[in-house]
Amino acid sequence: MNGVVAFSPGEYLGNKTAVRDAARKVEVPVYIDQASGADEIRQSAAILQAVKSADKQQLLSRLKSTHGSSTLRADANPAGAEAHWMAVLKFLKRFTPA
Repeated sequence: MNGVVAFSPGEYLGNKTAVRDAARKVEVPVYIDQASGADEIRQSAAILQAVKSADKQQLLSRLKSTHGSSTLRADANPAGAEAHWMAVLKFLKRFTPA
């Protein structure tokens, strides 16, 4: 695995630290995208902070966006899908051969 793209990560499991515990072991670049709500941004930031890799980024969209990967769908996120796609593709570009 060369990198991780995560959409709206959160502690949704029974063990409320399971995702952060796993994130502490991630040593590859990480990109997190989430809905524009304060709660999702906070949850994502907590998980990203736990990531071991220093190469990590979180999209903080100024536009209203939706939960999960549906933020990339124009029908679900008409105001922001394109901006979210651009950010994801920019992150992924580093993994494609020149």
